[in-house]
Amino acid sequence: MEAFLLSYEPVSAINILTALYKRIEEEEWTNNCEKETENFVASLRYVLETVPRSDNERLKILNSFGSGATLKQRVSFIFYIVYYSLNMMDISPLKP
Repeated sequence: MEAFLLSYEPVSAINILTALYKRIEEEEWTNNCEKETENFVASLRYVLETVPRSDNERLKILNSFGSGATLKQRVSFIFYIVYYSLNMMDISPLKP
C-alpha cells in the first residue's frame, strides 16, 4: 500500500478504493475492516514520513486525507462499503 500511496496522487475516495483493491489483488486483505483501516492509516503515516519535506505538492495531497478520527472514519466508511458490497457479490478474495 505504501508503494501505491507514493506513486499516485491520493485525493479522493476513488484512490482509497484503489489502495484497497491493490491489497485484495496482492492477497494482503485481512477480511477485517478495522484492521484494514489501521493498515491504511499506518501506511499513510509512513508515506508522510518518507516524502521529502521539500515536496510540498505531494505533502499537500497526502495531508488532504485528513488525520486522526476524521481519517479513520473516512477510510473505515469506504472499506465497509466495499467489504459488504463484495461479500454480497460473493467475491472470493474476501473469503477466509
